[in-house]
Amino acid sequence: MKNLLSKDSQQLILEGLLTKYINKHKGELKIFINKMKEQFKHNKQARDILLAYSKSGTLTPEQSSLLKDIAKDMLKIVGLGGIVVLPGGSLLMVFILKLAKFLKLDVIPSKFKETEKTED
Repeated sequence: MKNLLSKDSQQLILEGLLTKYINKHKGELKIFINKMKEQFKHNKQARDILLAYSKSGTLTPEQSSLLKDIAKDMLKIVGLGGIVVLPGGSLLMVFILKLAKFLKLDVIPSKFKETEKTED
């Protein structure tokens, strides 16, 4: 069966759909990017704490607590990121987040929870 639309027309339709999707979720994408930037700042803090520890050999209780929180957040990001790259990962992600919420498990990094609270 012949295509009713030329390749150029099909390409224009796809580009239009993609543009609509991007425009619809642009705000969410900006929030996500800002939260990732904040997470990277925390990672820099962790690096600075570890460098200071390597020189002095001691950590304050505050530094220790902050380092633990940052490490937990990094593991959560790696875990959730690993799921996303799997085939069908975005659907699996939704299921895992719903299941975690049902089981009262903490799988969302702390910087992303702040966004979740303000959107509810």
